[in-house]
Amino acid sequence: MAPSPTPPLRVALLGAGIFARTAHLGALAPHVRAGAVTVAAVWSRSAAPAAALASAYADVTPGGTPPPSALSGDAALDSLLGGGDGHAIDAVVLAVPIPALAALSARCLAAGHHVLSEKPLAHSLSAAREVLAAAAAAAGRAPAGERPPPRYAVAENFRFEPAFRRAAALVAAGTAGSLLAVTLTGHSAMPPDSPYAATAWRQAPAHRGGVLSDGGVHSVAALRAVTGRAVRRVVGASVTAGTADGARAAAPDGLAAVVALDGGATAAVSLCFAVGTRAWRLRVAGTEGAVDVERGAREGAGGYWVRWDTRGGGGGGGEEFHPFGGVEAEVSAWVAACRGGDGSKADAVHPLLAGAEAFADLAVIDAVLVAAERGGGADVERLDD
Repeated sequence: MAPSPTPPLRVALLGAGIFARTAHLGALAPHVRAGAVTVAAVWSRSAAPAAALASAYADVTPGGTPPPSALSGDAALDSLLGGGDGHAIDAVVLAVPIPALAALSARCLAAGHHVLSEKPLAHSLSAAREVLAAAAAAAGRAPAGERPPPRYAVAENFRFEPAFRRAAALVAAGTAGSLLAVTLTGHSAMPPDSPYAATAWRQAPAHRGGVLSDGGVHSVAALRAVTGRAVRRVVGASVTAGTADGARAAAPDGLAAVVALDGGATAAVSLCFAVGTRAWRLRVAGTEGAVDVERGAREGAGGYWVRWDTRGGGGGGGEEFHPFGGVEAEVSAWVAACRGGDGSKADAVHPLLAGAEAFADLAVIDAVLVAAERGGGADVERLDD
């Protein structure tokens, strides 16, 4: 990445957990090295994780730029968001526990900072509506001097994955014809020795849906993006709870559902976070053929295969492999949006990072939970309801 000719975006990282270390660090590091981003501070509820992550960012910070401060505790957070102790920041990246995301996002926006929140945007649909209202209010404020109103974005790397964008283009071009049936299988292994297995959202989640709300929204985002259709109703659903070693989980970690898409197509969805092996596949079939996306690898690199055929292969087809790249792409889009544009519109953020998209993903998971509880169907709540 070429050096940046404009002042860097001053970012504070709130949360220093697994994803902040394993994904955000790698995605932000090129921007830090290029001078497009300065990580001013890393904050966590506990001192040790903040110090470790701040040290990792110090290693990629160019010479002459102060390394990030390591902060912890409520008082330090108050000071950071208020610009105290010399911490002048423009934006924050939130990777805190799900029950805290919405309120902390609203607080950061009220303080005038751009926000990139990890998904899901909130622990409930009502909380999601509240943070989206706060984002709209913040975006509508008059600029403070040369500083534009804050932008609110919600990370969803599946929307940025090159494979899903390619598959969406094929579907939109009519490769499958008129959509008739969609199948989605998303199975993830989470054995007891997985770093995620011991997390609170797995062991004793304080938010509705547990891992289904956290991990399930990824697959919903892919379903919506590739088909280009909204999910309007859950026709029927069931949820299960268990782990790979047979112990019962504290919250649902598997679902099976039939959902109705706009335009008349249906989708059969199976998600599970307790299986022994991983598998992810989306198949979009229509009157002319099918488009498939399947997780896999090539020459040691992980990613997704995109395959398509028309009229059983007689009308043409092909396959492509796309390495993983969604997290890097979404972070780059967010950095670009925060550094450019006049910030005068509420939708100035990249459309794939829009809060409305994140709401739609979470609403599908919520409808599945409602349908399972009722033993029947459930409409998917819409933001304009």
